[in-house]
Amino acid sequence: MRFLVIAALIVTGCHAAPNDGQKQAVEQTPKHPWRKLPDGSWGWLEASPSEKFANEQAERCWPSKGRWDCLSASTLVQVGDMEPPMVFASRYIKARYTDPAIGIGDDAVRGGYSCQSINGKMIRESIFQNGQGGTSHSLQTNDVLIGQQGGGVVWSPDFVVRYMRENSVEATLRYLDCLHVTTMISENSLATINTTSLKYGMMTGRDDVMLYDMEGRKEEP
Repeated sequence: MRFLVIAALIVTGCHAAPNDGQKQAVEQTPKHPWRKLPDGSWGWLEASPSEKFANEQAERCWPSKGRWDCLSASTLVQVGDMEPPMVFASRYIKARYTDPAIGIGDDAVRGGYSCQSINGKMIRESIFQNGQGGTSHSLQTNDVLIGQQGGGVVWSPDFVVRYMRENSVEATLRYLDCLHVTTMISENSLATINTTSLKYGMMTGRDDVMLYDMEGRKEEP
């Protein structure tokens, strides 16, 4: 994703080329200020302000069956605007928590679930599948007006997982409890997701911390 900060090793013609050990050390250097939380998860938070917009990005990864189950979130608000920010959130699996975050537009993303909160007033959920040539196909969209009677209801994790299974969606981006996560951010700040306020089961949307896999078997989400 564009907000990743990449550490570069600059070699000029008057310096010797780095050896394999030096290269490996650079590759293993974390690209973000990761910190460990009491539950064994790791997270980071960074800001990318500009003249017109205040932009922050954060990521938190929980250990899960030898891999890492990660939540990525970002906020965007116009400088001087008193309304809650736009919040974008996604969830994915990584081999190592220090691996690069996965964005919705990345080549590695085949499809799945995405969500955003629009100024704390509306939740927009989407299930999508990417096609050849980078074309993205929205298969199902759900707009929910928060706190309004008749404003709709957010999707359940069962619905999302079942829909993706039945329609053969390659779910690189997995279901997350969009309403809970984005409301927590809108009412507090993006930094909240890297505190004990957010627990793993809250992020996955299941009290029993279980989801169905793509074959319909229950698994840890």
